[in-house]
Amino acid sequence: MSQDLLPIENLFYQAFNQHPSLAEAAHEITEEILKTSELDFKKYQACIEEIIDALETYGIKKHTQNDEPHYHNRQHTKEVLLSVSLLLNQQENNILENTGRDFSLWPPFSAHEKLLLIIAALGHDYLHPGGNNRKESEFELQSAVAIEDIMKKHVIPTSDCDIVRELILATEYHKVKETHDIVSQATQDISFIWRAKVILSEADICASALPIYGEVLSKNLASEWKHSGVKNSEALIAPMGRINFLRNIYFTSPYSKCLGLDKIVRDQIAYLEKELM
Repeated sequence: MSQDLLPIENLFYQAFNQHPSLAEAAHEITEEILKTSELDFKKYQACIEEIIDALETYGIKKHTQNDEPHYHNRQHTKEVLLSVSLLLNQQENNILENTGRDFSLWPPFSAHEKLLLIIAALGHDYLHPGGNNRKESEFELQSAVAIEDIMKKHVIPTSDCDIVRELILATEYHKVKETHDIVSQATQDISFIWRAKVILSEADICASALPIYGEVLSKNLASEWKHSGVKNSEALIAPMGRINFLRNIYFTSPYSKCLGLDKIVRDQIAYLEKELM
């Protein structure tokens, strides 16, 4: 594809590079959310701060040991966090353009709900060793348990801990399609937990779905897989591997559609298929 950044790719690229660190990005996003609510979310803010410290401590330790995953690292967490923020920023567009079926079934996220999404985004790959699960949801469960422990330290309600746990577990690769299918078939207002699952799963692959930026990330993932002993890691960076990846990701929320992410994926597939002819 053209080496010129697409407008949407440039939007994400600028966001990723505007914040040098995960901590800075998390602080700014959290502060912006807290401005929109009169409720006291101090314990959530303190919880987020501790999660950031834990992520940084773990990441620095692994980096020092030359063992930080090439893809599932602090940079990826920052990209997911910022992607959640960019997707949620489309909420006002949804309100203003509330004319279609997609928009009408998606009630706006509250400040409280946004904070739970932020916690899930920060924690979804915490302690990820690199590579693939050896058994279903192995890495996701490890992350969920560790984040739940931190949340409990800050006396976050059990109901909220359960939500974050469910959101993190829903990022497991084989569960994503089911989530999008269920939400796409909804005929009445979609509950928070299902809307949040969709947003988090979209944010998890936003960066990788972008044409130029995503190709770089594919190389990083291939390198991580090779280091972890995953077979056929080279297939990730082959044109057919890229096509297969794009065919198996989903952008179905009205927020991602506002950004045109679904079209970007379709256009890449069409271009790559033509190149292989």
